[in-house]
Amino acid sequence: MTTGKMMQPLSLHVVMRIIVLESQDVRVYLQSSVLEQLNVFANEDIDTAAESLNDMPIKKLYMLIEMAAQGEHGGDSEAIYSGKEKIKISHFYDCLQDIVRY
Repeated sequence: MTTGKMMQPLSLHVVMRIIVLESQDVRVYLQSSVLEQLNVFANEDIDTAAESLNDMPIKKLYMLIEMAAQGEHGGDSEAIYSGKEKIKISHFYDCLQDIVRY
């Protein structure tokens, strides 16, 4: 038998108004945020890239970014990750097609 005090349940009467987002909106927002934070795309390409990902898991997204950061001929990732260059959206789509194919 316990000798501790019983806690009384609290009654909270709070009304919060929230914006309901469709799952598609949430997905695109999260993917856009990840792409924005990585800073590997030109600003005008971020939303376009995010919209093309179709529920891609985050681990696969990072793999895709790494593939695209290597550049068309390989070895460009240092310039991409340092911010000196950005991933070309056309090359990103090529890498995306390679991932989707498998």
